[in-house]
Amino acid sequence: MIHMQLAEIMSAPVVCVHANADVSEALRVMAEKNISSIVVVDNQRPIGILTERSLVKMACDDMAVADGVVGELMTTPVITATLEMDYHDGFQMLVTNRIRHLPIVNEDGTLVGVVTETDFLDGLGMEYYMEFKSVKDSSTCDVFTLDPSDMLIEAAQLMNHWKISCIVVQQDGVPIGIISERDMVQLIRDGVNFQTCPLERVMSQPVQTAIADMPLCDAAEIMKKSAIRRLVVVDEDGRLDGLLTKSDVLKGLQTRYTELLKEVIDKQTSQLVASQKIISEQAVLDHLLRTATNIAVVTMNLEYCITYFNPMAEKVFGHIVSVVLGKTAPDVLAMEGISPANFIKLMRITQKKGEYNFMLERHLKDGTYLYLESRISGIWDRSGDLVGYVLLSQDITERRHMQARIEYQATHDALTGLPNRTLLLDRLELSMERAKRHKMVGALLFIDLDHFKNINDSLGHPIGDGVLHEIARRLEGNLRSEDTVARLGGDEFVALLAEEENDWQTVAARAQAIAEKLNAAVLSPLFIKGHELHVSASVGVALFPHGNDSAADVLKHADTAMYRGKESGRNAIRFFSPRMQKAVQKRLEMQNAIRRALRESELTLHFAPQVNASGDLLGVEALLRWHTHERGMVPPAEFIPIAEECGLILQIGEWVLHNVCIHLKRWVQAGLLASPQRVAINISPKQLRQPNFFAKFRAILEEHGIDPSLLELEITENLLLTDIEDTANKMNQLKELGVLIAVDDFGTGYSSLSYIKRLPLDILKIDRSFVRDVNDDPNDAGIVDTIIAMARHMELDIIAEGVETREQLNFLIARDCNRFQGYYFSRPLPEDELLPLLKAGNVNPG
Repeated sequence: MIHMQLAEIMSAPVVCVHANADVSEALRVMAEKNISSIVVVDNQRPIGILTERSLVKMACDDMAVADGVVGELMTTPVITATLEMDYHDGFQMLVTNRIRHLPIVNEDGTLVGVVTETDFLDGLGMEYYMEFKSVKDSSTCDVFTLDPSDMLIEAAQLMNHWKISCIVVQQDGVPIGIISERDMVQLIRDGVNFQTCPLERVMSQPVQTAIADMPLCDAAEIMKKSAIRRLVVVDEDGRLDGLLTKSDVLKGLQTRYTELLKEVIDKQTSQLVASQKIISEQAVLDHLLRTATNIAVVTMNLEYCITYFNPMAEKVFGHIVSVVLGKTAPDVLAMEGISPANFIKLMRITQKKGEYNFMLERHLKDGTYLYLESRISGIWDRSGDLVGYVLLSQDITERRHMQARIEYQATHDALTGLPNRTLLLDRLELSMERAKRHKMVGALLFIDLDHFKNINDSLGHPIGDGVLHEIARRLEGNLRSEDTVARLGGDEFVALLAEEENDWQTVAARAQAIAEKLNAAVLSPLFIKGHELHVSASVGVALFPHGNDSAADVLKHADTAMYRGKESGRNAIRFFSPRMQKAVQKRLEMQNAIRRALRESELTLHFAPQVNASGDLLGVEALLRWHTHERGMVPPAEFIPIAEECGLILQIGEWVLHNVCIHLKRWVQAGLLASPQRVAINISPKQLRQPNFFAKFRAILEEHGIDPSLLELEITENLLLTDIEDTANKMNQLKELGVLIAVDDFGTGYSSLSYIKRLPLDILKIDRSFVRDVNDDPNDAGIVDTIIAMARHMELDIIAEGVETREQLNFLIARDCNRFQGYYFSRPLPEDELLPLLKAGNVNPG
């Protein structure tokens, strides 16, 4: 048996290209080097492979294949192996995955070589072929043939459909030519028209043949000396009888290797069974078991005492034979995580079934694991009596790691380590299923770098790779852990935003904000190997789920939206749905308009009087108003939510507080307002959640010289549901200053009585929606009764908002509500119209 590593047979250096290279250049190199594939690399790491077969496939669909780029045609993901991998493990990978080229990588994933079918055959040596039989035992009879007058396109289509490497051209049953994948590639490079070219003009001839009864080793020698991959098999009359390829030889090799392995195992088993004193005759046993150089062998007597421990067992279990001999197997295996109780269970299964297969995982001191494929079976003498047990363990750690690497390579981008298209679509499908099940909405962002090709063309692919790697890092760093960033290839990235909202507009606004954040991250200067670079990105956004769209459909929609952005001038964000794009564009315009309003002093304050039943002025509520040159007055309900979403509410809140203080100071100095009269200000939840809110609030009051007892802060009821401890702490700090706290729009939120009891509140404001129909709707009347009763019980003041009629006022007065606000007394007024009321100290209702 041959024991060697892939490093001993690999070919190096490797011919490779970048994904952005022209196919025409790849075709030229393949022809010059007479090779059947080129490894595609990103930052010296294999990300795909361009083979003759993939080129033939594309030629069937697009005769202009030579005008494309390699990344469009390469096969991905690429299966790789390591230098240290065992020859037979690599051989198994080649056969199992039905591939002809196996790139070899270092520990860091960089490409160092490639192993082909030819390398495997050459590495075996001719003496290994002598074990084979004749050509007819390994050749295939399923040969695809065409006539010399058939067109080249027919051959290409047959080869592509059936995944075969050649077509035999025959006439009257006699092979007269052959057309292979390599021939096809050369013809593509030469620009031959596949639709109109007959095979007789381009087929290779004469045909290299082998007689069916020829020894297989002779046929293999012909292929090796002639540097060809196949022989046409003919009978004694020269008529077509089959085809023999290097792949066929390897398949025969795999079969023969398995047969030889079985023969060795059967031979050893026969010798073991034939030994009547296998437990005691250590010399014979040691000779036989030491030949199993890659199998750990442990034998036990009927009392489970260890009687044999071969060198491989010492290696994989980490115990010296002199220490373990005579000890019981349960004691030794307990150190490997198998408890004595579990050992007894598995031995009972062994006694019942004759053997027991299991996986043993050894946790090593360095934190890694050793995986042992294990089997315990009984040992019987000639009389059929059970005389002991044997544990066979094989280290399959490298195989497990190889499988893990293959799985990782199949789902991740080699250059950036990000998920690739396969993993992205898998996660997108799961996200879409969850979204449908929970009636939620998610978003997919397709991100394409603008003019990235210019960097590759002017500075080279290594610089381009550095840009892609840094962009990937930035995109990841600006998203949450539950979101996914993937690289599809080239300069295309995708961000999958996990579904978490059930409102399309909210998700669209969030997607817009994140797209802007990612664009800003991309725009920051890049410093790659001494070069300062500036790139931008176009982003397409698609929301999901929508109808019966698949994951591929959603990706296509986002891609389409991205290209719309590029068409509009690049560095743009576009939504797939025109309606959604219009809504998002409207929000974006509103954000920009709010920024302009802050910058150009378009915001003003109006003041709503708060009075008692007699109309005496108790204070005012400051209300924000926005007047634009284009639209006139913009309703607060239209711009406040957008300001909340984009964070501009913090600037607005600070502006309001400064300007309230300016007005308040002027009124106090003029003797128009004094305690217990107050000015109420609405505080945004985002403001209150700021860590420095209290310090900034106090600093502004001190800056303007304002007595805190003249202020009342109004918070929304839903704020009470988030971080109750932090909210209570800040309210207590405000109370210590002398500021009063009111809950605005009470009754419309979801706060519980237990939360309200824990907070230092002073006032409850009954929402106008309950006051409006209080005389006509028993439900609203009952709610108002309940709020007033609760407030009285908790010793809180009550203000009724939205009082517009005398009937509403009478209803409230009858329930002992004594503070009111609404159009029945006065609409919100600008300062110049409020001043007369401040001077009078009274408001005439109606």
